[in-house]
Amino acid sequence: MKTFFKIDFYAQLLIFFGMISYLIFEYITTHFVRNLFYFYYIVGGFQILSFFIRAFLNYKKSKSYKFYGILLIPIWITFILSMFLQGKNIDLGIFNQLGIIFYLMLYSAFFYAPILSLIYIFDIKKTLEKYEKSNI
Repeated sequence: MKTFFKIDFYAQLLIFFGMISYLIFEYITTHFVRNLFYFYYIVGGFQILSFFIRAFLNYKKSKSYKFYGILLIPIWITFILSMFLQGKNIDLGIFNQLGIIFYLMLYSAFFYAPILSLIYIFDIKKTLEKYEKSNI
């Protein structure tokens, strides 16, 4: 498990700072706004994959790990459902108004997702340090 956390930590750092470097380069060029969302899809996609792998590992999950899941899993579910249901006129009655809550979360994630990405990377680092100290 320690090996997984070490690989996961360095992969997340590489992806995060690689995308930051890419965005800085794109800011200098003309396609910055269009490519800004690549940061969210690529970094977030790798972190969700890591999150689900860690969910099935048998270790004590930290509060920041659970916090990350509570805030970001509904965002990805909303995003994926909106991709599949785009252009379809489905009347769900009262649930249409509940869907507004998820879309507000989706739009607000634009602002808090980069912060959660950093929190997730630090959580992996703390977990890795805990396993390195225990020599498991």
